[in-house]
Amino acid sequence: MKLLIGTRRGLWEIRGVPGMFGKPELVSPEDWYVSDVRVLAGGSVLVGRKGGEAFVRNGDWEPLLLPEVTAWGYCPEVPDLIWAGSVPASMWVSRDGGFTWEESQAVYDIQDYGSWWVPEPPHQPSVLSISFSPQRPEVVYASVDGGGVIRTRNGGRKWRRLEGGIFDTVYTLIAHPREPGVVFAASATGFFRTEDGGMYWERVIEGIRRLHLQPAELIPGSSKEEDVLLTAGAIAGEEFWDRPEGARAVVYRSTDWGEYWYPVTKGIGIELKEMVTAIRDAGAFVAAGSSQGTIWVSIDKGESWTKVADGLPFVTSIDFAKG
Repeated sequence: MKLLIGTRRGLWEIRGVPGMFGKPELVSPEDWYVSDVRVLAGGSVLVGRKGGEAFVRNGDWEPLLLPEVTAWGYCPEVPDLIWAGSVPASMWVSRDGGFTWEESQAVYDIQDYGSWWVPEPPHQPSVLSISFSPQRPEVVYASVDGGGVIRTRNGGRKWRRLEGGIFDTVYTLIAHPREPGVVFAASATGFFRTEDGGMYWERVIEGIRRLHLQPAELIPGSSKEEDVLLTAGAIAGEEFWDRPEGARAVVYRSTDWGEYWYPVTKGIGIELKEMVTAIRDAGAFVAAGSSQGTIWVSIDKGESWTKVADGLPFVTSIDFAKG
């Protein structure tokens, strides 16, 4: 097993299994600011880079004919379908496993598209997260910094902005793989859930004391009772994490679709100075990474954690590959 770790200074790789992980190895140019990394079913690795073109690795790194990619959307159960989000906010789709790409022009027809704006220069909205269920791959959800959550129900021919209780800065979206109408969202104002495809969103934060949530992951079981949700929150946004007290971050776990959240402390601690910025499920275990480059893994669906690496650059994303 290979753990692929996207950071603000390159893509890193850790080989091994829980209890026997090796040392991190840089596998890309160090000046790459990796926005998102995704491993395809066939083993190819997609990397989106801040301020530069996207790349794919099939042995060697090769550029993709795409603008700056800020988020990937992919389900291995639908291996030929890949979505890419960019900045300024746009959506691109490949239906042949990444060989060719087409822009979904209908995004620009969203009624308030021209009003999307972020305070940080150059004030351009970017796609933060993309998700779809393998049960209904034509229904795609994306979150846009400054633009909220958007959805297409027909593979990108038409998009609409979803409101119904969801707020603008949604960092992570998760479309349930077993229940197509269920979507989870981690945002700057807490955790949200919809069970009707995004028409109405419920804020589910019971037990959460750190409401600035960024990463989230669903570990699906065979039923709702066996599903596990993980997220992590800080006291405030990234601009506050360098203060002496740090992010004061907490990892949370829920076994009832977010109705109640429990803080996770075993092996990872609580009130962390570093923010947990990425969480990814590999089936056999879960991995998490932080703003200070610490990597943890869990073999019990996030109940307890073991540190396997530290000292890496700021972790932006995590995925897994065989080998």
